[in-house]
Amino acid sequence: MRFPLVKEIKSKSGELHFRRWAIVETAWLRIYLHFIAAPDYDLHLHTHPWHFFSLVLKGTYVEQTVDKDTIRIAPTIAFRWYNTAHKILRVLLPCWTLVFAFGKRKEWGYRLKNGNFIQHDVYRRLKHDGKLDLFDFLYDTDHPYGHGALCSSAAPLSNIPCSMCGVFK
Repeated sequence: MRFPLVKEIKSKSGELHFRRWAIVETAWLRIYLHFIAAPDYDLHLHTHPWHFFSLVLKGTYVEQTVDKDTIRIAPTIAFRWYNTAHKILRVLLPCWTLVFAFGKRKEWGYRLKNGNFIQHDVYRRLKHDGKLDLFDFLYDTDHPYGHGALCSSAAPLSNIPCSMCGVFK
């Protein structure tokens, strides 16, 4: 039985980073097979839209979270809440993981240096435009959402994103 390839991430130079095959995709549960060939090259840790368990089937990688780095060696299991920021710091041996995801809460995003969250599409746009470092620096101003130099229209409630940049606090 072949499962559909639903995501593939490559670097600009064509280096394979990650592949995801869907085994099960429903509104309540997703089961994916991941092949991880390279670390996350983004500067910041990212979050996922759902809670998940990840079982390392083969290989070894180092995962970075806010408070520590952890070596993941087959056959270890990790549980992550949707708001747990992490990234793959190093791939020591190419990895195969089985992921059980459930409970979608929000969209993908990134945790900035000061702990605030930015939506993935905004992050990617800033990175592509070469403005991510500037945004991260200006994010530490006295604006309610931390980015007063860039934004003049932030929503007053914490569960509503800024209308300019999509950042939640």
